[in-house]
Amino acid sequence: MRQIAEPKIERMEEQVFEASDEARRKADPLIGQTLVGNYQVIDLLGEGGMALVYTGKQISTDRLVALKTLKTRDVDVLRRFEREMKTHAKLNHKNIVEAIDCFESNEQSFLVMEFVKGSALGDVIEDYGGIEKEEDIASVLSQICDALDHAHSHQIIHRDLKPANIIVVEREEQEPFIKVLDFGIAKLQDDMQKLTAEGQALGSPLYMSPEQCMGKELSPRADLYSLGIVAYEVVTGNLPYEFERLVQIMKAHCDPEYRPQSIATHRPDLKGVTQLNQIIMRAVETEPDKRFQTAAEFKKAIQFWIQSVRGGTEQALPRDIATAAKPAKPNSAQQVQEKQDKAVQELVANRAAGKAPRAAAPVSPKAATDPSSTDTTRLIVNFSIGLGVCCATLIVIAGIIINFESIKNVWLSASQQVSNVLAKKPETPPERKRIEPNPAYQLPDYKPPATEVQPNLVPTGDQPSPPPSTGRKRRIL
Repeated sequence: MRQIAEPKIERMEEQVFEASDEARRKADPLIGQTLVGNYQVIDLLGEGGMALVYTGKQISTDRLVALKTLKTRDVDVLRRFEREMKTHAKLNHKNIVEAIDCFESNEQSFLVMEFVKGSALGDVIEDYGGIEKEEDIASVLSQICDALDHAHSHQIIHRDLKPANIIVVEREEQEPFIKVLDFGIAKLQDDMQKLTAEGQALGSPLYMSPEQCMGKELSPRADLYSLGIVAYEVVTGNLPYEFERLVQIMKAHCDPEYRPQSIATHRPDLKGVTQLNQIIMRAVETEPDKRFQTAAEFKKAIQFWIQSVRGGTEQALPRDIATAAKPAKPNSAQQVQEKQDKAVQELVANRAAGKAPRAAAPVSPKAATDPSSTDTTRLIVNFSIGLGVCCATLIVIAGIIINFESIKNVWLSASQQVSNVLAKKPETPPERKRIEPNPAYQLPDYKPPATEVQPNLVPTGDQPSPPPSTGRKRRIL
């Protein structure tokens, strides 16, 4: 890493001490002046969208400092700059650029910061195609995590984390040292007054989180997404999403169907590449709930990876580190994509026109996928059903009360009839009488006629003799 920073350090020293840009020196009236009797402006160090940074010298301590001032006199921008100065005053960490002083001169506000001698991480990636050694990768990412963890503990979100805002400080015979700077658009979470119009996206689109692209409310997890993009570029030397149009890049950030290529595609020689790929892919999850929830968790994952590399064994990541997120299940993929396209196009068009987009409705980060949202819906449905049953019961009771007399009469009448039926004794059937015979109709005794003997019509002389007896009686048919 020491060799990486040398070309940038030499170029910076030439800028500071030799003042090579004579044309800019003549055009800028601040260069060469002494402000408030203690700060001498040496040269222009950098220029941002709404601020200028000068190299200066603190006369009382005889050390180099960085002087930051605004280009505009706009009231809202000045208020944002005052916020930045207050933000820097709250941050005191070895991996964050130190805020030294703030003052006003000639109706201009200045923020005095420590002068960091080194190379921007973006220049290192551009000149050397990323960082090669595993130890250097782990050191750089861990230090950035430490800086973010300190800022998040003070309820401060960076909102614009990118390689250009990370300085690699070269130190002899030591590992690379990191300084994170430019909290210029940081926002205090406990500040109820919103200086930035709701729905306006601030930051660098190449590194912005999905919720930041859509102008939603941010949490510290937005910085962790940006760090995941930075980590991908540090390892591979390439951005995960490379498109020609800004809208396409923002769409890739917001659409869960877009997934970066595995870092093994670019760095198959990297030790523990599978583990590191899992860590980075979790950091760049579209849904904030699926990412690392704190910078400390991110650092823990990086430390587990580098320990495995040092031990020479690629162990499986623990459950709390490995990504185990299931893909989102939208109601309709086409509807979701159309909605995202419309939101991104509207956002870009409004930014190009120089006006704040329509305010986005506050949406919970967990509203689409968290099971609690389903439970809430089920609870509402059950409550509605119960309320309907209660209303129906009340209506029936009210009808009974209104028609109480009629119902009472009908009830008493029915009860009386039932009582009569139950109390009535069964009728005894009439006794059946014996019918005696009438003597007048009695028939006389019947006497059968005497049997007449038929004469034997066969002559005696011609009558055959009976057959001889066999001892058995003949059966007469």
